[in-house]
Amino acid sequence: MSKSQSVMPVFSVDDFLFGHDLMDDPDQKSYFDKESNSLHLFKCQKKSVHPVCPYCGEEATRTNGWERRTCQLFPIHGFSVFLHIRQRRFKCANPHCSHYTFTLETPGFKAYQHRSDSLNIALFALSIFFSDTALSLLFRQFGLQINRESIRNLFSHIV
Repeated sequence: MSKSQSVMPVFSVDDFLFGHDLMDDPDQKSYFDKESNSLHLFKCQKKSVHPVCPYCGEEATRTNGWERRTCQLFPIHGFSVFLHIRQRRFKCANPHCSHYTFTLETPGFKAYQHRSDSLNIALFALSIFFSDTALSLLFRQFGLQINRESIRNLFSHIV
């Protein structure tokens, strides 16, 4: 099966979810991958007029490229849902700042996080009642791709 047969475009769900700040290519707003039964949504971070460094509070004057992240959301009807975020990196104007570059935080996702905040809260709440192995098997049935080590790590970071 060729790649063009396994990927079919879907309606513009991300216009409803994220507004009109999407990537420039209208064909890459979202797609459904038949092989992995997963929905992929794309979001490009809005241009910030005055980005402020979260570490020192200084206003950034220059950009430093882009950063791409992939985060897992709640499944929809048993299909895995992934959000691909494209974030702009900024250079801090303060020479004495502890961080040379930074990205603005995306609402609902912490830095270097691979799952949404709401999904992590649900995982934590259910991990109190189920073992990590049982919970990973349960979530696999709902379309979440998570293993028991990830559930253990989440629980150990919170507790």
